[in-house]
Amino acid sequence: MNLSTMYLYNGDKLMCKLLCYTLLEDAKTNKLYDMLAFSYTRIGICTQDKQLIQKGISLAELVEDENLLTELKQEIDTFVNKK
Repeated sequence: MNLSTMYLYNGDKLMCKLLCYTLLEDAKTNKLYDMLAFSYTRIGICTQDKQLIQKGISLAELVEDENLLTELKQEIDTFVNKK
């Protein structure tokens, strides 16, 4: 997950996306909701897929993880909304 963060923040969306697809499968297998939410959101950011971004946000809201939700929204603001 840390490596995907580095790629995302350094502008290499292709590598971030590829890593997140791997993380997505691992998160599903191991039932890691935080990794799943980050993976959906980051893949959505990298592919400009608003539905995947929303899927990550919805997952964080569903499990009521405010810290995760805050982090996801910050990445969305940084890379999608350009704030």
